Amino acid sequence: MNLTILLLLVICLSFLFSTLRPSLLAELSLNREFLIREPYRIITYSLLHADLKHLLFNLFALGLFGLIMERNLGAKLFLFTFFSGVILGGLAGSLVYPEQIGASAGIFAVIGVLAILYPKVLVPAFGMPLPLIVAAVAWIIVSLAGTLVVSTTAHLSHLVGLVLGLIVGVGIRVRAHLLNARFK
Repeated sequence: MNLTILLLLVICLSFLFSTLRPSLLAELSLNREFLIREPYRIITYSLLHADLKHLLFNLFALGLFGLIMERNLGAKLFLFTFFSGVILGGLAGSLVYPEQIGASAGIFAVIGVLAILYPKVLVPAFGMPLPLIVAAVAWIIVSLAGTLVVSTTAHLSHLVGLVLGLIVGVGIRVRAHLLNARFK
């Protein structure tokens, strides 16, 4: 079984359990007051979702982009990118938001890598197919604008995840270029 599918299943089970026991949201969310004494929250928050709409959007995005990344770049790089986005996005978001849930920061990190490596691939975004790099730039603009308004969406976490993914993607490109130059 590939790891993207396994992660999707864990997220679905977490949603089911949190629906049956709503106190799990408070117990496992990324709450900046508990971050030091309960560091596991930097991961567990990414498995929780506020409602069915939030869950379905993230499942779709993680399924789409996670499967592409895992198939083309490998499970290790996918997991590294996803959880690095979760951790860095969550930490950055904790500076602004008292509490966070959702996998979006990790998903945006995966999108960032793919936007650099496969910029022309068409993806569903904003109700239409767009080249991935265009969609990524649009998501950056939306996230930047979102940081300026009061919202329940952790736009800063999304932005940090996406920028991290872009950096990882550039690093992969540079490494591939250097390896190609070395063997010519």
